[in-house]
Amino acid sequence: MTRTIFTAGALALVIAAGTGAMAYGMPGGGGGHGGFLGGPRLLHALNLTTEQKQQVQAIFEAHRPTFKQLAANERTTREAIADAMFGTNPVTQPALDALVQQEGQARTALMSEQLAVAIQVRGVLTPDQIQKASTIHAGMKQLRTQMHALLAAPDRCTRVGRRDHALLLLALETGLRVSEITSLTRGAVHLGTGAHVRCHGKGRKERITPLRRQTRRLLQAWLTERAGPPSDPLFPGPSGRPLRDCCVTALLRCVMSWPGSAWRLDMKIIPAKVTLCVQLRRRRG
Repeated sequence: MTRTIFTAGALALVIAAGTGAMAYGMPGGGGGHGGFLGGPRLLHALNLTTEQKQQVQAIFEAHRPTFKQLAANERTTREAIADAMFGTNPVTQPALDALVQQEGQARTALMSEQLAVAIQVRGVLTPDQIQKASTIHAGMKQLRTQMHALLAAPDRCTRVGRRDHALLLLALETGLRVSEITSLTRGAVHLGTGAHVRCHGKGRKERITPLRRQTRRLLQAWLTERAGPPSDPLFPGPSGRPLRDCCVTALLRCVMSWPGSAWRLDMKIIPAKVTLCVQLRRRRG
């Protein structure tokens, strides 16, 4: 029996590490354009001393009012562009150009503030901690590249490709086992407020996993295309029955190549409780 296990406990953090606000303990925490902090989980992985934590917190507190104001300015300018485009008044190119210029200036000011925070926090770290952060950053980049390659492989111009893309994205985000993914029904997916997927894992324990907006939209489109009662499988095979585990294994073998006879990717980037990893394993029992 072949069993493949997907684990991506921090996919959202991996994706967010390249975009969004850059602040641990500040609004919109995440990776940011500076690409250094990576949010609270990365700083936690650097094992800051008590004194370092106090210094970092003091830096964030000092920048918090400015950061909040700049973030509000950037949001306001972005909304002004949308209001102009969807309003009832005439829209001219010069007027839009002026709004776009204002939005760019606000975004640049916000980025500069984020980088100022990053530079100050970097000054708190020891050389060993900076080296560790560099290693984590490199691993995150490699992981994002491999995940994007995996998700881009299915041909989304076909129904099977759209199914495979949705399956892979859901697997990477939730960390569900292949057997759990293939046993999902349409009724197991809730796409309203508090979107989540519900399944029974090891020991018949019920497992509820929240879904990001991107995944929710993708699953909504797939459910619309693949209509049926709640008891129907979410990812059916050609006969309409649940997709077999070996079919998922075959899919992975088609889109990714691994060295050796038993392919495996296991990148644990952050140790202990905070782990960024994708494990694709083939086990024979």
